[in-house]
Amino acid sequence: MPPFEARLLTLAVEEHPPEPKADDQNDWLTAEQGAAMLRRKPSWLYRNKHLPSVKKFVKQDKPGSPLRCSKQGISNYLARL
Repeated sequence: MPPFEARLLTLAVEEHPPEPKADDQNDWLTAEQGAAMLRRKPSWLYRNKHLPSVKKFVKQDKPGSPLRCSKQGISNYLARL
């Protein structure tokens, strides 16, 4: 790779570092545990999982599978309130 292209690639990485994967540094909670942190019912999470603020801390691998909540994501969300 020519030096100029290598430098461009380095600059691109410096400007937009890859975000850490949530699974690497995160505990995934059950819907019941996540709802308890939010002081909501688990059914509220299932009904609102499509909302942008909720999408940041919930995941559902496939339809019908259990909902999982990011403990760190919920903590960040609550800190912003």
